[in-house]
Amino acid sequence: MEKTGGIDKKTGLFKFERNGKLFFTNNHDQFNSCYKSIFLDKIYKVEFSKTNPFIIDCGSNIGLAIMFWKENFPDSQILGFEPDPEIFTVLKENTKDLEGVELYQLALSNKTSEVEFTSNGKLSGSLNLTKKLPKVIKVKTDRLSRFLVGKEVDLLKIDIEGEEIKVLFEIKEFLKNIKYLFVEYHSFINEKQNLSKILDLLENEGFRYYLDSDLKNPEPFIKSNNSLNQDLQVNIWAKKDA
Repeated sequence: MEKTGGIDKKTGLFKFERNGKLFFTNNHDQFNSCYKSIFLDKIYKVEFSKTNPFIIDCGSNIGLAIMFWKENFPDSQILGFEPDPEIFTVLKENTKDLEGVELYQLALSNKTSEVEFTSNGKLSGSLNLTKKLPKVIKVKTDRLSRFLVGKEVDLLKIDIEGEEIKVLFEIKEFLKNIKYLFVEYHSFINEKQNLSKILDLLENEGFRYYLDSDLKNPEPFIKSNNSLNQDLQVNIWAKKDA
């Protein structure tokens, strides 16, 4: 980032400046690692054959990925989904001056409903209540397929803390219309692992993938990871096999 400016008196949020524009976060502790991943390590860097790609961001949090894509593709059209009302407020503030950004305060799943959602007001909100975060609230869920009808999607990012397999199979018939796909897979302790189902789906739909993980375990035979009741987290970058 170019510089930080402490607490903003108007919003009560921590503020930072990038390329002359002011942005906000309610989560200073985890902000730096997210900023590094997105703007310095450029985990969402992609090349498009067009100047106005259509991007869908499932799990937008405070909007750092949206800001990154808008810097690189100012004419892009972006849909952003974030269910946590506290974080959604910050997301709206950060993207209010960005043209072509449409936001939805929704959790994505395989059905339309109103369900419990556990949150710490930071990065880890989830429909999986075994995370046992400090707050449990009600949020609305919707099907992503409703937003894909008749669309060609240049990039779809899915980072929704455990609902990814439900959403991927819910949009199975639309995967043929998606060029680039990022999925963060979450494995929860005492729940069946299903990474192979996701990879099998991607293979069958013509994607080629690369895997990496931030949740390292130097002694996997001896002990299991336990990060918010998760024992595995895998980043999947996938693109259509040429």
